[in-house]
Amino acid sequence: MSKIGYIQRYLLLIRRVRNHPYITLEELRQGVEQELIARGEPIRILSQRTIERDIRDIRTALGVSIDYSRTERGYFIPHDEESNSDLERILESFEVLTTMRQDTGVMDFIFPEQRRATGTEHLYGLIQAIRDTHPVTFDYRKFWLPSASRRIMEPYALKESQGRWYVVGVDCSDRQLKTFGLDRIGHLEIGNTRFRKDPAIDIRERFRHSLTVDISEKVEHIVFSVGDADAAFLKTMPLHASQQIVCETSQRTTFSMDVYLTPDVVMSLLSRAGTLRIEEPEPLRKEILEIYENGIRLNR
Repeated sequence: MSKIGYIQRYLLLIRRVRNHPYITLEELRQGVEQELIARGEPIRILSQRTIERDIRDIRTALGVSIDYSRTERGYFIPHDEESNSDLERILESFEVLTTMRQDTGVMDFIFPEQRRATGTEHLYGLIQAIRDTHPVTFDYRKFWLPSASRRIMEPYALKESQGRWYVVGVDCSDRQLKTFGLDRIGHLEIGNTRFRKDPAIDIRERFRHSLTVDISEKVEHIVFSVGDADAAFLKTMPLHASQQIVCETSQRTTFSMDVYLTPDVVMSLLSRAGTLRIEEPEPLRKEILEIYENGIRLNR
């Protein structure tokens, strides 16, 4: 089997365990085998030993544990890994890509997003720099400035937000932690020296209350309500991980979330402007109202 075939099998195996907690080894083997056959894959009959080897490989290569419960007599993915890992989303993208590359006529009915964020060609170099703690140098052009500036930074992490990629690290000019969009980076160079990461910098915590990559000094508790149609969208695609349902009726649903109150939060809320009502905080309600009033003036 090709390497692509192995990855596809890993995807099916992970999904099968996630959707059927405490599945037996034989049920897992049969499920993966049947799915591969349904996809038209030219495979031999899978053995239980192959599935056991795949489980070990998934743990080693992909960092996802598929554990066996003696109590339940079946395999499962620990809850913390299931909720925090982005692996399945990455594998889903891989599956769509491999499907579209096959000569099966799927391009007649699969229409991927045509917009593509620029700057992704820098991902590999930045990943290597982060792993090996090498500083990077690049030209950076802000959207509102006519010329680019030369930057030197110590990269710590990469973050995706709304289809764009950002590198997060320490700007060597002022030793401040900053975020730079890859679509505005040019002439990237990887340094030969190495830097020591600051153990006090916690990238995950920095963005825990952020909707995108913007942050502020204070986390706000936001309460808002929307109509039933908008609520259905927000239930299936929450604005933020902290989003919770406060109360629900047949006409409206009230949500809460704890986030940095930044412009991207305001814009995300305005995506449901037709039925949106801000319950708290009051300054946010006033800001939304001013936006409505300005929109009315501009569109009269």
